[in-house]
Amino acid sequence: MKLKLVSSEDVSAVKSLDRELQYLMELNTVSSQLFVKLYFHGIVDGSSILIEENPCSVSPYPFQGYQCIVMEKGACSLETYLCCSRNMGFAAQASIVSDVLNIVEALHGAGVVWMDLKPSNIVRIPFHDSLGGGFNWKGIDFNGSLDLNSPLSDSKYMCTVSYMAPEVLKYCANSNQVVLKATPSIDMWSLGLLIFEVYSPKASVGAVCSFWANLNKNCSMDIEEYVLSGELVDAVIGDVIGRIVKGE
Repeated sequence: MKLKLVSSEDVSAVKSLDRELQYLMELNTVSSQLFVKLYFHGIVDGSSILIEENPCSVSPYPFQGYQCIVMEKGACSLETYLCCSRNMGFAAQASIVSDVLNIVEALHGAGVVWMDLKPSNIVRIPFHDSLGGGFNWKGIDFNGSLDLNSPLSDSKYMCTVSYMAPEVLKYCANSNQVVLKATPSIDMWSLGLLIFEVYSPKASVGAVCSFWANLNKNCSMDIEEYVLSGELVDAVIGDVIGRIVKGE
């Protein structure tokens, strides 16, 4: 199991945890096969929660006055899996993409925009059944998610820069002058980059991150000016398309 703990005195962290709890509870009613299961949530008093660390030992976590949520723990993230499986075949790639598409479709169908779709937020969770078992890919980390069509100003949290949609980049650069609502298109940009990383035979996971690192190193403009100029969007799109054309 995976445990998330925050001090009750940390107002920002508590709000983030509450947001994640809200969406986990909602999404668990949608599908326990597509989203991590929520096992427990509440205030830890030092003895009310037991977390199984291994098959032979169950120990209490000595946290008092902490708020927590306990969820399924994945065997590994898609990010880790791709790093170790760069030579997998087309069928395996297609299966991963199909599972991720199902997750995103269910999420949007529930009226939720993920806002932080990336390989590290897709986890591989094993299961056992009469046929011997297998594994499911499931979505995690919804502390930055938003209701469909809600303004981004409702959330202090933003998605990972490397997978951020162009319109969100622009919003981050100048949120006082840009009005932006949470729509499925924000997740679709991130989904496109994820699919690119799954199918790209030579690109290591984080290829988009390396592009950003080079951009920040070589850019003569202030990054906010670069975002607002529109050149950044062109550069990101051009880089991704170029990698796909070259088969990288």
